Amino acid sequence: MDPSRGRALRYVAPAAAVLLALALAGSLEPGYYWHQLTSAALGRFEELAGERQPAHSWAYAAGAAAALRGWHDQGARAYLAKLEQTRQENGGFGLDTAFDAFRDGSLNPADTTYTITLTDHVGRVLLDAWHAGAVPRDEIEQLVDVLLAMPSSQSASGVCYAYSDQAADLGPCVVNVNAAAALFLSRARGMGFDRPGLSVGVAAIVHRDAAAFDNGWPYIEGEAMRQRLIYNALNAEAHLQLNPKLGDVALAAVFAQPDAAWTDPLGRMRLVPYRCDRARGTLVDAVHMLMDPRVDARVLAELSYWSARVHCGP
Repeated sequence: MDPSRGRALRYVAPAAAVLLALALAGSLEPGYYWHQLTSAALGRFEELAGERQPAHSWAYAAGAAAALRGWHDQGARAYLAKLEQTRQENGGFGLDTAFDAFRDGSLNPADTTYTITLTDHVGRVLLDAWHAGAVPRDEIEQLVDVLLAMPSSQSASGVCYAYSDQAADLGPCVVNVNAAAALFLSRARGMGFDRPGLSVGVAAIVHRDAAAFDNGWPYIEGEAMRQRLIYNALNAEAHLQLNPKLGDVALAAVFAQPDAAWTDPLGRMRLVPYRCDRARGTLVDAVHMLMDPRVDARVLAELSYWSARVHCGP
């Protein structure tokens, strides 16, 4: 047997056991199994990650490890150190590889700073780490400053942060990216990382995002293509915290939306803490993801992070 396949089975077998237990014990509370899923996904990540991963993989892995064992855990600290190694000269984070964000032939260089990486991938994890005393305050100050320096556009409905710091990405308003900026800035402000006019700026983002809602969001403001579930979930999470009336409507819409890709269950995992009645079905979907032959280190890091954040049942 291929040794890598043997290592994979160490984590797939417990996942299969989770599915079997849930199938045989319909009344069993799923809380224990979310913990098992986090451990299995993080363990498989550790097997596959190697020494080079994008910033968001190290960030999500750090968050998952901390959820399992605390922020002073050696593994969580090691992931934070690897995350720090990916920090760019401007203090931001990106993909560390060239990328054509809108498939228009404009290739962003490897040192591009991406708004979504600053906020939803790295920023949310570092806020938790700072709150636990695992990173210094100046790391969060720097993230806030880098984000506020990112290009943005103004319209009658509010503010939109650009997809990246590259000129080719300044035009389209990607609504889930903008919602992530609002959520990060609001959380940072609530933790004491305030700036003049920040609350007004967050409100302007929320207003613009709300104006684009129609039982879900387009991927790009004003365009016909609808967002996948995984992206709508981010917008819904932002509104649940910043605009709850719309957030409740968006939450129901996300759980009614069919999957368009095998990773879309990650979106439901993000929102299960708001809908614990959907925890069991989402857990089964998540275990199927763990067992999927397409799973890689990047997906495993995210899978472990979102499963660690589910607290439904004992």
